[in-house]
Amino acid sequence: MFALPFSLVWSILLLCRFCSLNLVGAQNQFAGCFVQGPDSGGDDVLIFFEDIIHDADICAAKCAGWNYAWIGYGFLCYCSTGFVEPFRMISGGEDTCISSGWTEGRIVSTSFAFNRCGSSSDSNTPRLGVQSPKECFENCKNDLYAAFKIDDTSSSGYSCWCPTNLDNVMGSTCGQGGTFYYSHPAAAAASGLSRRNARLEALERRKQISMQTCPWGLTACLIPDLQSSDAWECVDTSTELESCGGCIHGTYDNQNAKQGQSCLTEGVKLGAATCLDGQCFAYACEAGYILLNGACQKQKQSSLEL
Repeated sequence: MFALPFSLVWSILLLCRFCSLNLVGAQNQFAGCFVQGPDSGGDDVLIFFEDIIHDADICAAKCAGWNYAWIGYGFLCYCSTGFVEPFRMISGGEDTCISSGWTEGRIVSTSFAFNRCGSSSDSNTPRLGVQSPKECFENCKNDLYAAFKIDDTSSSGYSCWCPTNLDNVMGSTCGQGGTFYYSHPAAAAASGLSRRNARLEALERRKQISMQTCPWGLTACLIPDLQSSDAWECVDTSTELESCGGCIHGTYDNQNAKQGQSCLTEGVKLGAATCLDGQCFAYACEAGYILLNGACQKQKQSSLEL
């Protein structure tokens, strides 16, 4: 009998282990019990009329590619893109909704896993208004936990936050008053964090390259009336009369940079303006203008002159 080398067997076992982890990470998860699922009639809802399905997992499998699966009265399976309104949620636990005559909602695919329903004791954690569990998971994709609940103060109907731990969470019935807590495997959270860090590093590198286009102390200002946005000149915006305090026609590769101003404005005498530390100052004005706080302002005509 032919025997496989031990190293090859070990490699296969490791591969199968990681495959199983990926499958577990993509399993459907409990989202609550509801009076009914989503309303039918739109392109964002699919109903399997021809099948009688008694299991929420089977319904979720049939809804692959959709965001949510719903199984309830008559054992009809619904698939939907969006979540349902908060007022449809009722009290009930996982795998008990259907037997009680209600509809069970499932999140079709996520790397999060349903942990429990409980009281929200972490009231100081910042909360975000969301419309669905999937939106909450996206917000907490770099964290170990996600919390989702009905919130009457949120315009979207639900709120979401990312707890650091669940140590002080007391278990409660899932429903209107409870919070749905989901756990995120450390590897999945780290993967999301590493992707975010990679994007931030790329942005920082781009920023550094942009800063190196001109010598220190000078800014790369776009040249007007040229078709290419890659044409710029290096300007000292702390003293330049026509780009005082920033580039007047835009900064190369930085749309968020402060826009400057021209010190050669109407009413200023020729040669009677300066740019000092990025601020325009006039010290003489043309006739009909008065000097006020370093700027020339048009003089109002008196009633005697009218």
